[in-house]
Amino acid sequence: MTSEEIVLEPTIEYNVIDLEDDLTVAESRIPVKILIVDDNHDNLNVMETILENEPYQIVTALSGREALKLILKYDFALIFMDVRMPIMDGLETARIIRERQKSAHVPIMFLTAYAREDARQIIQGYSLGAVDYLVKPVAPEILRSKATAFVELYRKNEILRIQKQMLRTSRDELERRVKERTAELARTNDELGLANSELNVVLKALEAQKKMITNIVTNVPGVVWEAWGAPDEMSQRVDFVSDYAQPFLGYSIDEWLKTPNFWLQIVHPDDKKAAGDTMATAYRNKKSGTSQFRWITKEGKEIWVEAHFAVIVNDFEEPIGMSGVTMDITDHKVAEKQIHDSLKEKDLLLKEIHHRVKNNLQIVSSILSLQSNYIQEPHLLQIFHESQSRIKSIALVHELLYEQGHLARIEFKDYLENLVENIFRTIRTDPNQIEYIVQSDPALMELDSAIHCGLIVNELLTNSIKYAFPEGRRGKISVTLKVKDSFCILIIEDNGIGLPVELNVKTATSMGLQLVDTLINQIGATLEIRKGGGACFILKFPHPNLKAGKS
Repeated sequence: MTSEEIVLEPTIEYNVIDLEDDLTVAESRIPVKILIVDDNHDNLNVMETILENEPYQIVTALSGREALKLILKYDFALIFMDVRMPIMDGLETARIIRERQKSAHVPIMFLTAYAREDARQIIQGYSLGAVDYLVKPVAPEILRSKATAFVELYRKNEILRIQKQMLRTSRDELERRVKERTAELARTNDELGLANSELNVVLKALEAQKKMITNIVTNVPGVVWEAWGAPDEMSQRVDFVSDYAQPFLGYSIDEWLKTPNFWLQIVHPDDKKAAGDTMATAYRNKKSGTSQFRWITKEGKEIWVEAHFAVIVNDFEEPIGMSGVTMDITDHKVAEKQIHDSLKEKDLLLKEIHHRVKNNLQIVSSILSLQSNYIQEPHLLQIFHESQSRIKSIALVHELLYEQGHLARIEFKDYLENLVENIFRTIRTDPNQIEYIVQSDPALMELDSAIHCGLIVNELLTNSIKYAFPEGRRGKISVTLKVKDSFCILIIEDNGIGLPVELNVKTATSMGLQLVDTLINQIGATLEIRKGGGACFILKFPHPNLKAGKS
């Protein structure tokens, strides 16, 4: 949903009975929006599709500026922010979001497709208060689990905010009533009983509010805590921790309250420095954020947790403590590892498949080569060589897929250069007679498209070498691939004797040209043939999955 499509929703009012009787229903009625910022329509569509059936509203923005406008109008539970965007990148947008009081505490998850190259940006992103970094393409399970966790936290915070607002309203109402009753006491003692009765009603309401807040904190699926002092000092003390802590970790509430800096004492030794530094930095900078680390339970078990925290400041805007909630994410970590291991195993399997296919095609090519030694008829020998050349063009695709890091797409520029060189070497052309030039834009092409194009190049280039320069005539052949928008333009051109006037690929009787016509139809291409001053074949075909200029 774009900013033009969003209709501002009315604020939902909650009363004491609603929240006390059915907290789950009250939470579900809280409207939640998640903002996704990415300059790529396809990325937005993918993430919207993954999250479309979830109980919250997805809002999208194609730029940092559009995102800032949306944040001024609406409250968001979570922001997914692409790092690399034109004009205003994700880091700059996040900085402005953090400077605005209204949006300063909104969790931001950065999205990047360049995790290794963006190491510095990742550090900068965390310094700006990022809660996490996700590498595109994001696994749907991870994306949904991240969103669900923050949506739940947002709803819990909204309930707390509503309770505080209700408590404040009740307090103001109490003060007003007390003043009214005091004035009435001065006028008449007869109304004293009524005033006392109404005051008791208000006190009961306050007690109900207190009980409700306690129930909310108790039902949060995590350790709710509040501590005073810097998190990296041994003087820091916890003055409140929810009852959830004891069954979750095994430590008593007294241990939390009496042991200085207790939360850090039970952090796994390998995570202790990073966890302490993260919290200390947030404390000094008065920034909210998140931190992931492992806690060691009293029984010695490791549990992955994610702490969501905020800094408490005094009237002089000086940090004096921190509060937050720490939740169990062990299942999420296990799922992430399983997904990582599964993808690694899949990559190894695909790589081995391409390697074996390449080897098998080479064996077939070798068998054809050996068999050709026993063939005396020139036309049959030519058929064998042509078949061998076609097999080599297919085998070359699998060889490059095995050698490159991509297992589903191939860098067609490298493939085209290797293919042309192999064809000239196979036909044993005199380099002093026929010169060739290969020019290609960088392009990642899917396996099927690469094989089709490779076979077309093989047939047309072989024909040019064999027929364009008879009787030792010198000449030049050029093979060019251009990428424009979502189209490929493949040009095979020579300055030889030219083509017969009556040549028509669709009515040709030779197997090579019939194969070219079939391949052209399969990839949805158009073919233009120019016959003056040599031969020129111009092939144009759509390729929506093409990634021009990236490898």
